[in-house]
Amino acid sequence: MYRMPALLIRTFFAIALLPGFLVLGCHSDGGPPSSPYPDHGESLNYLRTDGQWIRDPLNRAVILRGINVGGRSKHPPFLPFEDLARLDQLADWGMNSIRLVFTWEGVEPEPGRYDETYLESLRAILDGCAERRIMVILDSHQDLYARNFCGDGFPAWAVHPDHREETCPEPFAMWPVNYVLSPGVIRSFHRFWTNQELKDAYIRMMVHVADRLGSHPSCIGIDLLNEPYDLSYLLFNGSFERDVLSPFYRDLITAIREPLPEALIVYGTTGLFSLGLPTYLHPLGLPNLVFGAHWYDLLSLFFGTPVDSSTPVDSSTPEDTGGMRRRLEDITNMASKWQTPVWIGEYGVPTDVTDNIPFLADQIDLLEEFLLGSAIWNYNPTDLIWNLEYTSLVHPGGAEKPHVDVFVRPYPARIAGTPTEFRFDRDTGIFRLTFRADPEAAGPSEIVIPRRTYPAWIDVEIDDGEWTWDALGRRILYHAPRDGALHTIRVLPRD
Repeated sequence: MYRMPALLIRTFFAIALLPGFLVLGCHSDGGPPSSPYPDHGESLNYLRTDGQWIRDPLNRAVILRGINVGGRSKHPPFLPFEDLARLDQLADWGMNSIRLVFTWEGVEPEPGRYDETYLESLRAILDGCAERRIMVILDSHQDLYARNFCGDGFPAWAVHPDHREETCPEPFAMWPVNYVLSPGVIRSFHRFWTNQELKDAYIRMMVHVADRLGSHPSCIGIDLLNEPYDLSYLLFNGSFERDVLSPFYRDLITAIREPLPEALIVYGTTGLFSLGLPTYLHPLGLPNLVFGAHWYDLLSLFFGTPVDSSTPVDSSTPEDTGGMRRRLEDITNMASKWQTPVWIGEYGVPTDVTDNIPFLADQIDLLEEFLLGSAIWNYNPTDLIWNLEYTSLVHPGGAEKPHVDVFVRPYPARIAGTPTEFRFDRDTGIFRLTFRADPEAAGPSEIVIPRRTYPAWIDVEIDDGEWTWDALGRRILYHAPRDGALHTIRVLPRD
């Protein structure tokens, strides 16, 4: 990726809703329930998988809408930011989840010595998320193995001994080429995958993180290893993922299940898969696993321009820009055979240009069409930019970039059944959710209404049941009959 001209910094300000919006009426066939949530005796952040869905203890389907936090964590001190008030911006956007980046280097800077101060800093972020009703997936992140090679992730002591003295001279925008050009990257990965002591050290580190942070009320799961890689993948015979990565995942999952017997565990494939190359992973056959696929367009990611950016984007029918729809079909079909939910753990575009905003909007429309949860890359309100990676939705200091306008939108956070459609029409401002009610779902469907989307007023249309307004969570709570039938709710802007 080359560095493009910086965007003019927009002044960010929160648009307060008119008072009337906080006093919404409701449609009811009877009196409203005394409480939107029955006393279930369990945290609503305890999630489980059910075929292709993630569900909460009330048996509601959960849609994770979130963002990676964030790119600055690839640098020392390996934290996305220090000021926890930054989380207010994500809450105002309506995010119900984040993918929180941490690195092995940050956790274990020396063999066998865990940096408890670093872990406490991560715990403080988890505390802040809990206060704001934001769920967290912990992401063990790497790119290019280690900082020696203009990457991040693995500690220097886990680098191949012949390459530990190498340093990264300057930010390197086209950094992915080092996966195939850097002898240090190639030899370090090969050494890791063939060295049981190193793999065991990684597993112990992850168990320590799971033990220290995994039971936090805001933590819903852990992502095993960002975009694992070995040069042997390029043989395209499946040997790396079948014979090396899958056994490693099994050992790692078994170990993490000791401190976290029921948490969600996210696993993924190589970074090349995120650009459309194949994966040879097979179902692991273990409970509460989530396929954390990544989903990028090559030209948009590294050159700022989508494959067919000249094609007009019709927001009512997302285009198959660069094969993005076809790739989502492949991802979801594969996960369906595995009986595993899909969560798009990374997607997005460079944000120092604006001609790709329609493409990003189209991506989000496609995610909704496929009923998928996701985390966009990324949120970085600091001035530490890793490898000229201008993908943050905010400028240093937190001022929004224009891409936020298409990213922030209403969505169903929890659905009392199984969704068949949810969609936000950017042209009309109309949100629609249709789902088949589950007689066993004990709570309401929750639709997040970001402050900025409807700055004045809304109308809500339902055929039956009742709805109420949760002012604290900025959510519509829709109580539909638990009859196994289809139900629809529409949210419309009012002038």
